[in-house]
Amino acid sequence: MNPDKFISGVRDECINELVSDYAKEFSKVDIEKCSDNSIKPLLQYWKEADNETRKVLSEFIRLGAQNGVSSLLSIISSGGHFNSEFKEFELSSINGDSKTEFSEDLLDVFWEQEELSGNVNAKT
Repeated sequence: MNPDKFISGVRDECINELVSDYAKEFSKVDIEKCSDNSIKPLLQYWKEADNETRKVLSEFIRLGAQNGVSSLLSIISSGGHFNSEFKEFELSSINGDSKTEFSEDLLDVFWEQEELSGNVNAKT
């Protein structure tokens, strides 16, 4: 697996699917049965919102996911607080048959893909 394919998969599963899943869940959750007081106001706002407002809320959810993924990739790529432990990041397939080491900066690959998709401002 190359870095572009890996990051594309991360973006699909950890950002795009997450936003879609939140939208589906927000639309069907019964607010009265929700025990998470931190999310109740957002659920209420979602249920009262028109489609255009829901699109804006989805973009905020996407922004949060995007920033979370980029923070994790920054730690993985540069070592962050774990410099001595993360010299190179290694991925293994689920069945353990193959391993791929990425020496490239995954964060750079991530932001490049986000930029090409129109999800961040283009570099000036």
